[in-house]
Amino acid sequence: MADTSRDLVLRRIRAALRQPAPAAAPRPDFAAPLHPRPGPNEDLAVAFAQSFVRVGGEFYYCESSTISTTSSFFISSRKS
Repeated sequence: MADTSRDLVLRRIRAALRQPAPAAAPRPDFAAPLHPRPGPNEDLAVAFAQSFVRVGGEFYYCESSTISTTSSFFISSRKS
């Protein structure tokens, strides 16, 4: 007789329960700062751009609002 879907699910649950549970995640240190403080000579805008790029963002620097408008139009048409 073929196993029902209920039997298959229960078999998988039993098999999973036989294996030891993974180790618990370490407890976070809530007192530690979330973001490192930039140095006294470091520009906050540059630190932001570097962090943004490091996590996978695309950062485009524009010197003026005219260049910004033109660039944003080009970028949006390129992604579409």
